[in-house]
Amino acid sequence: MAVAEKGRRVCRACGERYEYPVHSGVATRYHCEQCVEIPKEIRRIFERMRRRLDRVVREVEALKRERDG
Repeated sequence: MAVAEKGRRVCRACGERYEYPVHSGVATRYHCEQCVEIPKEIRRIFERMRRRLDRVVREVEALKRERDG
């Protein structure tokens, strides 16, 4: 779980930044207000795909740096 700055978090499912905690907010420590409404099984798939996407992006950036480098 990445914490961007005090009170701001990054959703595990969609990767968007959101405020946490917010009075009367439905967001959790791990998911933004939109993703917390998604059924748990589907949200897990989003989390898995998000991790894969992040890994591929890091690999592509590393290859670009190596090529340009």
